[in-house]
Amino acid sequence: MVFLLFLLILPLIEIALFAAVGEEVGVFNTVFLCIASAGFGVFLVQSQGLKTMASMQKSMEGGVLPVDEMFRGVCLFVAGMLLILPGFFTDGVALLLLIPPVQHLLRSMIARYFTGEPVSFRSQGWRGTSRSENADIVDVEYTHVETDNYEAGTRIEDQRDKP
Repeated sequence: MVFLLFLLILPLIEIALFAAVGEEVGVFNTVFLCIASAGFGVFLVQSQGLKTMASMQKSMEGGVLPVDEMFRGVCLFVAGMLLILPGFFTDGVALLLLIPPVQHLLRSMIARYFTGEPVSFRSQGWRGTSRSENADIVDVEYTHVETDNYEAGTRIEDQRDKP
């Protein structure tokens, strides 16, 4: 419901900003700014996307799941799409999505929403605390034994020698 309301209000915000900017800098400069921001969005998605992909590959080669890089890639993609859309409000939101501390804050807020975990600030940035930090891990080895091939009441070692 909130998303639908936002989609209805977004064009009104963009029209009001177009009118205000057009009044200040002129119609042609306003159109130029919209085209320039779309070009910047395409350039940004291309250049930063390649860097993010290289970072993801490096993490995966090291045996680490690239969660930070994947979220950064999603933020970059959304920012690029918002920059391609004509409008100054969407451009402002896109520029906010490109700032790493904003990305960390957004990631922790999303994690907090889905897991209900508290958010803590660490030296690396905003992170949600993990529930598995205090979990007991039990390493177990087992052997599957088919009981139909063995006689009841005897040891397995004794049964292995029988044909």
